[in-house]
Amino acid sequence: MKKAFERLISFHLVEKRDEEIDELGNFLWRWTYPTIENSVRNFIERRLYTKLMHSDHLASNDCDHSQDYFDFYRLRSKWIYVRGESNNKRHVLILLANDFCPQTYRQLLDTFIKMFVQNTPLKIVLHYYLTLMIEGKIVVKELADLQFSLSGLECDNGPLSISSNSNSLKKIIKLFHLDVILIYTALLLKRKIVVYHHSQSKLLEFMSALPFFVSHRIECPDDTFYPNLDLHCPEQIEHIKGQAHYIATFYDSKVEEHEDLYDMYVNLAAVEITISHKSREVFSMTKTHKEIAMALVRVAENESSNDENVINEIIKKTSELRNSLFQIARKNLNDFENESIEINMPQRISRKTLKQSILSPNLEMFFWNFAIAEGMADVDDH
Repeated sequence: MKKAFERLISFHLVEKRDEEIDELGNFLWRWTYPTIENSVRNFIERRLYTKLMHSDHLASNDCDHSQDYFDFYRLRSKWIYVRGESNNKRHVLILLANDFCPQTYRQLLDTFIKMFVQNTPLKIVLHYYLTLMIEGKIVVKELADLQFSLSGLECDNGPLSISSNSNSLKKIIKLFHLDVILIYTALLLKRKIVVYHHSQSKLLEFMSALPFFVSHRIECPDDTFYPNLDLHCPEQIEHIKGQAHYIATFYDSKVEEHEDLYDMYVNLAAVEITISHKSREVFSMTKTHKEIAMALVRVAENESSNDENVINEIIKKTSELRNSLFQIARKNLNDFENESIEINMPQRISRKTLKQSILSPNLEMFFWNFAIAEGMADVDDH
């Protein structure tokens, strides 16, 4: 479990200088603790400026927040959280952290912005921030002894704990019905996924649930998350272009026109899935895909099933696919097919071995890409 000082990087108060939008010198950093790199500062200023110029959602990411806004995005390994307030449109609070915990850090910024609105001196706010870094919790007397703690909140068990996000799995499966197999396949094969919705909360709920489709993988899912990207920010776009796979979310529906950014595009608002032209062969469906899709829909639509049932069904189907890979690998080693299979034992599969397994062309393609994603493919033999 990370300590507070390992999670928090820096805290900032930024003021818009005047009513005229001017990219150069438009923002005044009134307060920074302890410091911020110029490259990060410039990135944040460009992001704030771009939002003012190009984004309709700035004033209201969700209908229930009026003129308040909360935003978060990623710059390499840093997570940046931005909070504005309706009665003070000139100022925003910015928090830099090492982890992706938007709900937790929104609570923290809400606490500080309430103090700011009440004209609490900045040195008092700084005192609470330092106390939080050292002790991991604060009691804000200026706000009727409001308590905030980084201990026991969403990040301590990871932002993707079952209790907080897996309940969205049933919603996703019921929403997309049999087409959910496309989402499952994209995640299983580690493809580039782009998701659009005008609602921040809908995007976060959807994105946070996706790793449960591939819960057998031990790597941190945060590493592949790129939330709330801006099409008008070259640095962000160029960065994800260099990634092998990711889940990226956008508020701008025009991202659909940028097929170079995705293998699969999910229009969450319209409940539509688009596969890019270059990736259609990878997403060729088979009888196996149909059977998995029907099994997931069946358990999701069962009124007596719960979230754990859905997760277990996904784990079961993934295990069956992985076992099929291991069976093929064992044939390559001339082992007995009925010998017990250890899921984590190292195995290699060549394309030649797959061809000898007499699979349909589409299923052979799927298993080859699955083997690559699982780190089992002998790519030298491709």
